[in-house]
Amino acid sequence: MDYEALPHAVTGIIGCYLFWVLNVVGFEAAFSGFADQTPWFLFGAGLIGMMATKSGLARRLAYMVMANVGAGYSRLLLGFILSSFLLTFLVPSGSRASLSWRR
Repeated sequence: MDYEALPHAVTGIIGCYLFWVLNVVGFEAAFSGFADQTPWFLFGAGLIGMMATKSGLARRLAYMVMANVGAGYSRLLLGFILSSFLLTFLVPSGSRASLSWRR
């Protein structure tokens, strides 16, 4: 069950809007975070991770790593380190790449 009154993204937009409407800050200051590259970079990295999870690519990669390195703890750790290194070239955010392996 989801007990959020509003999604986090909607709450953030409403907060920015209220800062602007109540004259706490100007329009440029209230929405300047959306003009920066960082939120869009994280959004893109998140989309890549979601696509890998929804398409089953993350699961297939995990099974391939397990088949090649084995199922022992040290072997899985080695496989995770090597696959994270290789995913660095495809997924720009290391944290997002590691979240792609969660299933």
